[in-house]
Amino acid sequence: MRFDINNFRAGFGATMARINDSLQELSRAQEEMRRRIDSFCAR
Repeated sequence: MRFDINNFRAGFGATMARINDSLQELSRAQEEMRRRIDSFCAR
C-alpha cells in the first residue's frame, strides 16, 4: 500500500485537534478544582 501524505496529514491534524481539546478540557477541570479547594479552605 502506497503511503499517502495528504491522508496522513488530514488524520494527524484531526488527532492533534482532539488531543488539544482534551488538554484544554483538562486544564479547565484543574482550574475548577483549584477554585473549589481555595473556597473550601477559605471557610
